[in-house]
Amino acid sequence: MRTYKKSFFSRVFGVARFVYLKMRYGKRFQFKGIGLVGRNARIYIEGSLKVGENVFFGENCFIDLKGHVEIGSNCFFNDNLRLVCHDKIVIGDNVLVGPNVSFYDHDHNYILKSDCISYDGYVTSKIIIGSNIWIGENVKLLKGIKINNNVIIGASSIVTSDILSNSLVSGVPASKIRNL
Repeated sequence: MRTYKKSFFSRVFGVARFVYLKMRYGKRFQFKGIGLVGRNARIYIEGSLKVGENVFFGENCFIDLKGHVEIGSNCFFNDNLRLVCHDKIVIGDNVLVGPNVSFYDHDHNYILKSDCISYDGYVTSKIIIGSNIWIGENVKLLKGIKINNNVIIGASSIVTSDILSNSLVSGVPASKIRNL
């Protein structure tokens, strides 16, 4: 069994990247306690980001915030996270997110003009994630969903609708497999 350990210097640089975000974005980035940001993370904050204690963002994360994101305490976001927010995303405490997971609180809005597809902004709806959640690898979470507390989402699922508390869900689209 392989254990995941960060070297001392990886941790120091992870904390330094977290502090850099505070210096770069000022009031738009608020946090309690200290967190870690992995290598090659790209984080852009035009809206706001509030982070609780003990939050870890893995390597190669892409976070683009034009809206508002709130993340609770004791959350772990594995490598290659994509979190793109145009409205609002709220994530509770004790949330574990596997690698290659994507959060999108919007869809692109297109119109057909003269036999040509034209971009016409976004359609947005907030995402609410409860506490004590485990999100497996390659999961996509789409706009307008609410995930209640104590939920496990199986790998490669696409979440398009609300999930009740104490549920194991999986599939495309994600549906309830059983109670926890």
